[in-house]
Amino acid sequence: MASYDVLIWNTAPEDLEDPFRMHEIDMEHIDLTYRQAKKIFDKTKKFNYKVIMEYESNDPDSSGEEIEDEMNPKFINRL
Repeated sequence: MASYDVLIWNTAPEDLEDPFRMHEIDMEHIDLTYRQAKKIFDKTKKFNYKVIMEYESNDPDSSGEEIEDEMNPKFINRL
């Protein structure tokens, strides 16, 4: 059975060294069902970039796979 994480970056683009670096995550929701992850992902209104990651629970070394992401258009224009 898989588990899911939702990662959200809110930091202003000019303040990020790299918008996709794990240490710069502003909010992280971990070990969710897909339904829980999708609900959080869809309801998050304030973000620059957000992603749903899927992890296989039977593989403790799994690095996860990005299954959905969204970048705020305002964020794209400021990169």
